[in-house]
Amino acid sequence: MNAPAQLVPRFGVSTSQAYTLTQRITTIGREKINDIALPDSEISRRHARITEEAGVYTLEDLGSTNGTFVNGDRLAGIIRLHDGMTIDFGEKHRFTFVQAGTPDDATLLDPLGQNADPTMVDVFAAGVPAASPPPHDMQMGLATELEATPSIRPMELTDPAPLETELLRPVTAAPAPKRRGRLLLGIGCLGLFVIFLCAATFFFLDSYQDGRLLYCGPLQGLWEFLAGLVGQTVACP
Repeated sequence: MNAPAQLVPRFGVSTSQAYTLTQRITTIGREKINDIALPDSEISRRHARITEEAGVYTLEDLGSTNGTFVNGDRLAGIIRLHDGMTIDFGEKHRFTFVQAGTPDDATLLDPLGQNADPTMVDVFAAGVPAASPPPHDMQMGLATELEATPSIRPMELTDPAPLETELLRPVTAAPAPKRRGRLLLGIGCLGLFVIFLCAATFFFLDSYQDGRLLYCGPLQGLWEFLAGLVGQTVACP
């Protein structure tokens, strides 16, 4: 079983004695109820905590005001601690995390140690025999098949220039329709001509034979009705 890890003070702590992390959860803060008490106004009441699980130590900041830093970087979540890491609580308290003989270190230093399979060690020591070349008949058969296989020519691509030219040709704006304007102009002129013709006819009939042809003709009843509206009468022989 590996020995517990330690927090070794570097500066900002009144004692130079290392803190041994013997508990599963070690709290760090300003109040005395913490496992590691740092009586400084820069340290929060519950500043951070270190959790141990099967020899693996993790550090978590508990929402402190001045933050927790690992190797100079502010801690935003949970980080796994490794031997030699520098931990700062605020800006005045620095520690070094010390953990000797971690499982990761042992695995890296001795990947085929005492617990390795002896058969596997023998295989690596003896080496793997080189594969023998295929028989001569098989080589000749493969060569014949390769010669019989028709060669594949790369597909020739047609020149896409005409298609691109058609696609990229600018679209000219259609001219504004003039036929509708001419039609409206013709209708307007015709209407003015009809009005002028009616007015000319009215004045002509009104002056001809004192208006008898106009007022005493087939429209006599209409004129009598209109004249009655304004209090006048139509005199016809």
